[in-house]
Amino acid sequence: MKCKTERWGRRLLPAGGISAKALLTAFLLLSSLAVWGIWAAPPAGAASASSPVADEGNLFTEGEEQELEARILEAEKAMPFDLAVVTTNNTRGASAETYADDFYDNNGYGRGDKRSGALFLIDMDNREIYVSTSGDAILFLPDNRIEEILDAAYGSVSRGAYADAAFTFVGKVQSMVNRGIPGDQYTYDRETGTITRHYSLSFGEAAGAFLIALLAAGIPCLVILKKYGFKAGAYGYSGSGRLHLNRKEDVFLNKTVTARHIPPPSSSSHGSSGGSGGGGSRSTTHTSSSGRTHGGGGRKF
Repeated sequence: MKCKTERWGRRLLPAGGISAKALLTAFLLLSSLAVWGIWAAPPAGAASASSPVADEGNLFTEGEEQELEARILEAEKAMPFDLAVVTTNNTRGASAETYADDFYDNNGYGRGDKRSGALFLIDMDNREIYVSTSGDAILFLPDNRIEEILDAAYGSVSRGAYADAAFTFVGKVQSMVNRGIPGDQYTYDRETGTITRHYSLSFGEAAGAFLIALLAAGIPCLVILKKYGFKAGAYGYSGSGRLHLNRKEDVFLNKTVTARHIPPPSSSSHGSSGGSGGGGSRSTTHTSSSGRTHGGGGRKF
């Protein structure tokens, strides 16, 4: 039996040849690489999420584009969401809002399950700059902050300094993230009228509130313990004590009525930020063609 096995082995494994095991391993490895390449390759025409600058309108020089990309990647390290800058000369009939939202949704931008991020569009077709937000960026960039970004970028884009406008966008968003989510932030869905309020406390605020509560509860307790602390033999107690209530009377003192008019939030115009109507830092949201929720606002130039 041993001799037979060896002869069979010599017929399959000629001297100096490659073993069947090695061939099988190589085949499986190459197959895995091929499948991975097909799965990992982005769709044709889709921008990579690792490329935050998509200069389809050819508004930037090569140096400006590289510098802007480096600036965005550095800024994102200290942000809870992604940033992107897009330019175009042709929106194919879409509004700046629709083009910005769809470009964001269809090209892999966004961080985490909520795909949080903010996109700055320079639309030469509609002559409009637009900021589209998604996920946590909606909370950090309510309507009034988007207006602040548009105010800062408008002068640059009006005189043709498109790269300067993009750098301004990045810088303003960095500043707003450092300022945190506004304490009076709320989200208004312009399509359903639903209002959702966001409540958050920083670590310092939470620690301060806990300390105040601890002092408010602890000081009276200490005073009472000190003043009425039990002393052995100092008090007598008689089980025969009684309390009798002989008269009960209800007395009407006064009546107070407070009335306040609460105006309904005004809807935002299409393609422009909704402002902060109704008070507070409002984030006006809508649903994109892909079914995702976006905030945002724009301005003609």
